[in-house]
Amino acid sequence: MASFVKGERVEVWSNSQKAWVTDGVVLEAPEVDCVIDGYAIPAGAVKVTSSAGTKWILPDQVFDVLRKAQGEHLAPAPAPAPKPAPASKPAPVRAGMCKNACGRPVQPGLTRGMKAFDTCCKKCAQGKGGHDANCGGSSGSLLRRDTGLEDPRVWLQEILGSEEALAKYAGKVMAGVGAAGSMTAEQAKEAGRWIDRPVGLASGIDRDCDIVVKNRPDLNFDGLKPAPDRVWLGNMTFEIASEEWTVDKFLNYGAEGQTYLVTRSGTGERFAAKFCSKEDSMEVKLVQDLPRQLVKHENFIKYELIVLNVHGIFAPAHHIIFMEHIPNGELFDVLASQEPSVAGKPLNEGTSRRFLKDIISGMAECYRYGVTHRDLKPENLLINENGKIVIIDMGHAKRVVEPPGAPPNPLALSRTTTSNPYGTPAFNAPEVSAGKSYDCEWSDVWSVGVIAFYLHGKLPAFQAGGGVADWKDVSGPANDKLWRKIVSSNYYPPFPVELQGFINALWRLDPAERPRFSQLERAMNGDEEVVSEFPGLQWLTFPVNDVESFIDELSRYLLQPIGVPLQVDDQTPADWVSKYGTGGAMDTAAFTKLVHVLLEDRLQTWFPQKLCAKTHNFVQKNPGKLEAVYDIGKLLGEGSFGKVYNVQHRIAGESRVCKKIAKLKGRDGMKVEEILQEIESMATLDHPNVIKVYEYFEDRDSVSQIMEPCYGGELQDRINDVFQKGQPRYDETFVCDVMKQTLRALAFMHSHKFMHKDLKPQNIMLVSKDSSSIKVIDFGLAELFTPDQKHSDAFGGTLLYMAPEVFKLKLVFKSDIWSAGVILYNLLTGDYPFMAAWPLPKGKTMEWWQSELARSVQEDHFRDNKLLHGAWSAESGDLLKHMLEKDVNKRPDAAGCLEHGWFKKHEATPPALSVGVTQCLEAYAGQPELKKAIFLLIAHMCTAPALGELRAIFTHFDVVNRGALSLSHFREVLFKSGMSALQVERIAHALDQDVSGTVTWTEFIAAALCVSVCGNRRLVEAAFAVFDTDNDGKVGLEDFSRYFALGDVKEVWLRQLPRELQIMGDKGADGKYTKEQFVHYMGKRMVVTSGDVLTAVS
Repeated sequence: MASFVKGERVEVWSNSQKAWVTDGVVLEAPEVDCVIDGYAIPAGAVKVTSSAGTKWILPDQVFDVLRKAQGEHLAPAPAPAPKPAPASKPAPVRAGMCKNACGRPVQPGLTRGMKAFDTCCKKCAQGKGGHDANCGGSSGSLLRRDTGLEDPRVWLQEILGSEEALAKYAGKVMAGVGAAGSMTAEQAKEAGRWIDRPVGLASGIDRDCDIVVKNRPDLNFDGLKPAPDRVWLGNMTFEIASEEWTVDKFLNYGAEGQTYLVTRSGTGERFAAKFCSKEDSMEVKLVQDLPRQLVKHENFIKYELIVLNVHGIFAPAHHIIFMEHIPNGELFDVLASQEPSVAGKPLNEGTSRRFLKDIISGMAECYRYGVTHRDLKPENLLINENGKIVIIDMGHAKRVVEPPGAPPNPLALSRTTTSNPYGTPAFNAPEVSAGKSYDCEWSDVWSVGVIAFYLHGKLPAFQAGGGVADWKDVSGPANDKLWRKIVSSNYYPPFPVELQGFINALWRLDPAERPRFSQLERAMNGDEEVVSEFPGLQWLTFPVNDVESFIDELSRYLLQPIGVPLQVDDQTPADWVSKYGTGGAMDTAAFTKLVHVLLEDRLQTWFPQKLCAKTHNFVQKNPGKLEAVYDIGKLLGEGSFGKVYNVQHRIAGESRVCKKIAKLKGRDGMKVEEILQEIESMATLDHPNVIKVYEYFEDRDSVSQIMEPCYGGELQDRINDVFQKGQPRYDETFVCDVMKQTLRALAFMHSHKFMHKDLKPQNIMLVSKDSSSIKVIDFGLAELFTPDQKHSDAFGGTLLYMAPEVFKLKLVFKSDIWSAGVILYNLLTGDYPFMAAWPLPKGKTMEWWQSELARSVQEDHFRDNKLLHGAWSAESGDLLKHMLEKDVNKRPDAAGCLEHGWFKKHEATPPALSVGVTQCLEAYAGQPELKKAIFLLIAHMCTAPALGELRAIFTHFDVVNRGALSLSHFREVLFKSGMSALQVERIAHALDQDVSGTVTWTEFIAAALCVSVCGNRRLVEAAFAVFDTDNDGKVGLEDFSRYFALGDVKEVWLRQLPRELQIMGDKGADGKYTKEQFVHYMGKRMVVTSGDVLTAVS
């Protein structure tokens, strides 16, 4: 087995590119469990980087998606296949698997000349062109049916919120599962059946009735007139005999046409409508003659209406057949499902037996009324809401003609043979393609045997369908040669002896040795004479369900619409029966109650009640002494109100800045309420380009604000370095990036009704010397507008940056845009756009200068500068003109400025939402609510190296530039990464901590860094110290309540906190938890999805 070492060149499979990426390099390959970058990494995992992104690959997936670099002389290896079912030895690459690498078996269709040349599965064949085009290598995008729920939470809430919905769904699950203990198939049947309805018009409605197409799209993929193998996209509305119908979506296609989901507008009923492409459709002719008794059979599709001769309106269709819509889909969907709970695994024998009994029952009824099917296969077998098989698609069927005037009584076929080949090669009996006359009923019986094999083996048996066996292997009573080949191939799971015997009874090369459907039906009912004549049919008499199958089936069926299994151990079902049942069994009412309990548990587990936490609440007065919490470093600067120091948190080791502001004494210092108001403003504004304040200290002489550091200095210093000190000029990309971040910060502030009022280069800090990342600071003059406030009359700011309307005491949010425009002018020229004479002319005062500057701002055009002509792009000058527009109504707001073409011209390639970040988001979603809130605190506190990349990701997906991710848009991003609907909704539910419908900056990094920070003991202990205000090394309910149980969420926090704290462990006699308990609670290893099943999203 190959191993990998750090620095080795490798190739990595990319899900997004569907190819091996050849420029991979191993970054880490630990041989023992360890911690890397703060992550707890298991031995054997590999961190790899390539042009497709950087990700950790878990040990059990390494050898599926990573390989040694291949030499140019070597042929590329195939794409990784889904994990095979456990076998005694590794299975070779399977024959008969879809060429599109989707992991599904090939599903041969009825192709030209009866040749099984198809190389794609049914799912992929539903794309443009169907089998013929896709098997031929069509590169067109494939149309796939989306069977997943958009929102599993809503689905659970709707079922639990209605007794009727719960009863209906419980009945459906019950029919699918069967029962525990002594519950019989008949009891399960009573859980709910289709109520017999009147059959529709048997003779059909002719085209002479009124048909009005009210809305019809241009029908297909390429805009050309649709051919029979194209589908209609978009809604189409039409009237038949004054009754309105709407085409909702494409369902499927077959030999005779395409089927759509339609709604009868007057009643809201939904039907499947097959638009038949053949004028002489066999199915249309047959359905018009079907007896009512057959159509009403529970295992037979119910036809509602037939509309004939519609080619003039619905070309290429000639007729329309309306039939009941079976929402659970085809039996094929169950067999081809790639859900981990069912992929590659046999159906439980009880379930297979129940399905086969339904098929036999329906086919026996068909032959009683003189109808043969001739195309039995999983695609033509639907599963209704009660878990019963419904036979469909009579496109190849044949019916004996009744004598004139005869009643529609059971009438055996007088001739059931044909020499014409019909059906699907993989399911046809050997005699069908022999070119000789054959008995259709016996060939249908053979097809039932193929389906029985398929239900257990999940792949066809014979080469005609991509299997390993040949028809000539069928010989002797036990078909020994056939089963030896099946077993030795390692393609299939082991077959029980009794099931082999049943299949053997149907697979006889001599058709006359096979049973008729009437005999199969008798065997189902325990007829010993038939069972004696056809050994193997006794398998049909075994129980449909038993206790063992109950465990397996319930785990599959209960949450099937969501696409996940219910994890059930062996003892749990017995406990359920004991708790909810009577006498070792459960009736319908008891089973319904159990379903309610299980679904309620899933809802609370996946979507727990939110315990809302807000970063604003973390910014509090620290009761300790500044010097006890922080090491005081060097003095960074000094102003009229105080001093700024570099400090380091003693526990976390994080570097921060302390702004020590002197309290007002006489004429010096600031009012305490003004200092606290500035802290409040900064605490409210959670944005990556707004300076973050952590906490504050207060003593007799000063208030000390603790803020995040910005080591690049003021933007003004950078401008001065270029235009006054002669240092190399920054490029236009730098200017563009600074302005983009400034405007994003303004867009966020303005959306929260904050106006800065003193925006200037001195109040914009660069994060580092070699970066263009900025933070807006100094909110001493910031003003919070009331919801209905139009403008402010509070004069304030710096004169050189004031907008014209400020002098009229009508300050608006766009006044900040003017200030940003002046900053843009500063960056481009090193000068000011408006300036009175300076130095002061002789005899002039400062009052004169201020008055003249105010006049110029209000009346003059901004000053010309030679650097605005040629040194910078015309686009930058155009934006400058708009931002310095004197008419405030014509001046764009921050969001409008960000739409300017200048920003698009300099837009950098954003980092992708990497697989690693996506894995962390999922891990975060599964954490307890208290732990999520603590992660939010840690994210608020930390300055991790990854914040730069996360900031770029966050702003890239903030598509409306409001400083927060829209949940609806971010859901789409997560879906693109390859996550299921359940994973996406759990992440969305967890991320929106404050229930705002958006994801704030700190909410995002709390989730994105959770896996990393939980292993960082210094950060975890620093979080503990926040709660441990009395420094006794313990924390309790009151300590957490001080930060979380505030405002309108106080009651829910106080109600839920005791339960949340139980997860931390046993509390002490004083009701508190130790630091070690806290650290252990936060550091528990998290479960994530393996990176190979996800995709980075740009």
